[in-house]
Amino acid sequence: MKKVILGVVLCLFLATFSFSMGFSLKLTGGAAYITSGGYNDGIEGINAFYAADYTSVSGAFSKLNLGMSFGGEVILDINENFGIGLGVGYMQFSHDTETVTGNWNFFGIPFVDTLTLKPTVTSIPITLNLHYMMPMGGVNLNLFAGVGYYISKMKVDQSANSTFLTIATTYTFDSNSIGGQIGFQGGLGLEIPLGGNFSFVVDITGRYVSLSDIKGDYTDYKSLLGIPIVNAAGTDSYFYTFEHNLSGTWDKRLVWVTDADKPSGASNRTVAHGKFDLTGVSAQAGFKIGF
Repeated sequence: MKKVILGVVLCLFLATFSFSMGFSLKLTGGAAYITSGGYNDGIEGINAFYAADYTSVSGAFSKLNLGMSFGGEVILDINENFGIGLGVGYMQFSHDTETVTGNWNFFGIPFVDTLTLKPTVTSIPITLNLHYMMPMGGVNLNLFAGVGYYISKMKVDQSANSTFLTIATTYTFDSNSIGGQIGFQGGLGLEIPLGGNFSFVVDITGRYVSLSDIKGDYTDYKSLLGIPIVNAAGTDSYFYTFEHNLSGTWDKRLVWVTDADKPSGASNRTVAHGKFDLTGVSAQAGFKIGF
């Protein structure tokens, strides 16, 4: 796949400088929305678990939907209506560390469990688009669609603590790089000439991308009564999604564990390597410079 991308870059480079075709550079930035897929389903399940299993709960974990998106694209103008664009971008979806606290009693003695979570998902899309420019009363409507190669990463920091037996757990997950996933994108844009070769542009882009087999490095530390009982690290942790039976109701869950430690038993089902969807839409604005 890397050879294919390099081949495309080389072809566009040669085409730009070997023929008398014009080209332009577009730089944009803005906001993005993604569905997140199995991640958001698992977050709903964790919140439902705390609500059902504790006498009182403080806080809740947020779904991961909103983020930022930036991009640059070199567009080779085949003629006044059609162009081919090679682009690269950056997307990030995250939220600050969130904490959920659950209170419970054991023979009248109160205890407190605390769980914290901070996820970050980033992606660098390399895109190849076909553009169709349609003049409309002094502005240009830009319709585009194409294929993308999305190089993505997931990082998660989580910790769990309990006043019961002073149990403490910290777990970090860093996928380094999920690798390239093929996706598709398309949308429409509006170009408003500002004079000379400059234009103000607004783009609305929809995309279909699903990340799978998310594997990464991990560190796992657990202590009991202040005494370390687990202090492990490795390179084979996976993002898992599954369903857990809670008092007769199957709730969706998520976890980051090795294959050897994946959820099992009659209370768990549909256990599988989870998928994270970058499918969604972005709205970006910026400038286009013609050459």
